[in-house]
Amino acid sequence: MKQRPLAWIGMWILFALAAAVFCPASVCRYLAAGFLVGGVVCTLVPVLRRTVTWPVLCCLLAASFFYVSFPQLAMEDVRETWKDKDAILTAVVNGDPEKSSSGRFSYTLTPQKLTVLTEEEEIEVPYSYSIRLSTARALPVQAGDTLTGKVHLYAPEGTGISSRSYYESRGMPLLCWLYEYEEVTIEEGTGETSPLVQIRNQISDSLHTVLPNIPAKICAAIALGEKEALPQAVETDFRRAGASALLVVSGMHLSIVVQCLSLLLRRTNRWVRCFCCAIGLFLFASLTGFGFSVQRSAIMQLLYIIGQACMRKSDGLNSLGAAALIICLINPLAAGDTGLLLSFSATAGILLLQPRMHRAWQTKKQAHPWFSHHSHLSGVLQIAVDAVGVSLSASLFTLPVLLLVFGEFSLWAAATNFLLQIPCMVVLIGT
Repeated sequence: MKQRPLAWIGMWILFALAAAVFCPASVCRYLAAGFLVGGVVCTLVPVLRRTVTWPVLCCLLAASFFYVSFPQLAMEDVRETWKDKDAILTAVVNGDPEKSSSGRFSYTLTPQKLTVLTEEEEIEVPYSYSIRLSTARALPVQAGDTLTGKVHLYAPEGTGISSRSYYESRGMPLLCWLYEYEEVTIEEGTGETSPLVQIRNQISDSLHTVLPNIPAKICAAIALGEKEALPQAVETDFRRAGASALLVVSGMHLSIVVQCLSLLLRRTNRWVRCFCCAIGLFLFASLTGFGFSVQRSAIMQLLYIIGQACMRKSDGLNSLGAAALIICLINPLAAGDTGLLLSFSATAGILLLQPRMHRAWQTKKQAHPWFSHHSHLSGVLQIAVDAVGVSLSASLFTLPVLLLVFGEFSLWAAATNFLLQIPCMVVLIGT
């Protein structure tokens, strides 16, 4: 704890918030009270207070469960009050639709006005959350347009790590589908899109111009995180092969961006190089949508850049804990997102296991004279062993999350990730 306080604190908070996903808000507050009492007991009992670990841990868990109970309680109240009701919704369209495997289209909206229809009266509800609208056909809308229509409100299903926790992590206690036979009014917005969105669209269009449809969508998913247009069958194949992490913008992507910029600017002043790397990191993270895995990687890379600028070596586990702490403080419901849990568990596995595998290989090399006589082959083997170590470490640590959420795990995950790492790097750099 003394050597890596941020790692210790951040990961325990993430663990507590992930556990809170399985509990109602009222239970979280009881748990908070229980851990607070445990912290007091650990402080008063001489045997337990010999080390600060147990009192601090109890207080951390108490604070985590108490903190997450507030947004949980607010969303539970909204969900239980207004689910399974009809309403008139006026909302601004946030972006392009996502098409599901069943052929339905989903739009993320920012509500401006929500009027719930009851048998007796119409009630205008102050609604401050985003909402996901489902339709059977694509609507003639674009980002910035205002849509008004009759919808049916419903709550996402599931308990624990499920679709409900996924939507709650994105601030959506309710979803809705559109009564398409009713009148739908669309008011055009300014039609202006941000430069980053324009660049993203241009890259995607260029990929579809050069490549066939399916390969272009796979490349867009790998380079930009555009999984929405990816066919469900392709996404399922990646998941069954244990390579679904490659379709999520993560540490590999941002690390390549930072390393490429550092290489291009290696002859410049250290502060100028680090500043340009930080700007490039922020722009690429914004380009890919700032998902939870991107946030985790961006914080860790930023701490690495700051360390380079100050001529200090950053600690990977402390950086990982700092990322967990920052993300969970901003959004305590983020731990309900499967992608975030996979990102943190894979990174923890790489940081904890891969260095041990590297040292074990180095010891083996020094014990056999063959490696000293074949230095070129030894270097190639070292690269291969390190790559296998990264894939195996990530696969082992993501195993519990995959079994908990999906109930399955690919035995070929480590081999698949190892074989696809270099092609994915080529796609990202080429894009």
